[in-house]
Amino acid sequence: MVIGLGRGIANEVDRAVMLFGSGFNCAEAVLTVLCERMEKLGRSCGRAVPSVATGFGGGIGRSGGTCGALSGVVMAVGLMVWRRRADDLGRKYRVYDLVSRMIGEFEREFGSSSCKDLIRIDLRVEEERFRFRSQKVQDKVCSKFVKWCVNHGATLLDQLKES
Repeated sequence: MVIGLGRGIANEVDRAVMLFGSGFNCAEAVLTVLCERMEKLGRSCGRAVPSVATGFGGGIGRSGGTCGALSGVVMAVGLMVWRRRADDLGRKYRVYDLVSRMIGEFEREFGSSSCKDLIRIDLRVEEERFRFRSQKVQDKVCSKFVKWCVNHGATLLDQLKES
């Protein structure tokens, strides 16, 4: 939910939902908006966004695995922490801890982090994809995951910048 958010985060949430509705998948929309926020915080994501997130839609390639919106935040956190050396275990474990906590919060809020469980549709099946579109699951269900992920992702990025 975006209730109580500052206007900056609320605008980012709105932008992510707009991108999602325009044809970008959930992971692409979340990562794009969070990378735009990172630019303001002094960290560049480069030109690979949103392309790097494309395969994460539908729970990774429509497999129904981890929610793509959640995957978008995971990618953004990794980019913000910027681990560049194999021996930099502090950054590695910091990302693991942040991501683990965030996934726990997401699961408490929505009951699962699995796309298939969240939307109750198997996107690998053509008829199910038709049902996804005809029942407007993207707008009615998935948008709330995109909103939650942008809100929590923005908060995480801000915390990482401050530390």
